[in-house]
Amino acid sequence: LGWHAIPILLLYAVYQLMRAVAFRLSLPRPREFPLLDALWIRLSGDAVRALTFTGPFLGEPTKAWLLKRHGFTLTQGFAATLTAAIMNLALGAGMGTAGLLYLVQYAEMPAPAARLAVGLVWMNVGFLVIAAAAVATRTYLIGAVLGWLSQAGVLRGRFKPDIAAVNRMEDLLLGILRDRPARAVAILLAELGGQVALVL
Repeated sequence: LGWHAIPILLLYAVYQLMRAVAFRLSLPRPREFPLLDALWIRLSGDAVRALTFTGPFLGEPTKAWLLKRHGFTLTQGFAATLTAAIMNLALGAGMGTAGLLYLVQYAEMPAPAARLAVGLVWMNVGFLVIAAAAVATRTYLIGAVLGWLSQAGVLRGRFKPDIAAVNRMEDLLLGILRDRPARAVAILLAELGGQVALVL
């Protein structure tokens, strides 16, 4: 890579900074929370996710726990973390769908790869439709899924969730995604800025 590593690292820094902006905007009182603290929490969560190979299962709760140490409740921390993550997933699904459709249309792909690409497009579209419907109808989708898993016996004992607490968290999440469209658009634009830097 040589000296090309420098612009690559700078663009990755922009990616992390823009995602920290989106994370900060997902908080209940974003103006009262320093951007550098939001960046530090994001990097800490990503470090846990990468170094422990646990993916989002430990990385995302780490961010909520670190927010608790900054005066937020765990409910607020999880709501902010999930708000930013859902917006990033939705943006990724949209960009991924556009890229896959371009490949299917213009690239010479083996038949199995083309079928896989079409399947991924439908998965992305399904995710976007379900997420949009849940926001539009103010449905407690996460609570409903966790409740169903509890009733099915998958989650029990210490893993059985407090559905009322999950619904309170979803109230905060939906309060931004549905009730504050300007804030939701700002989060989406910040995530888009990060993705553009990552693509570059």
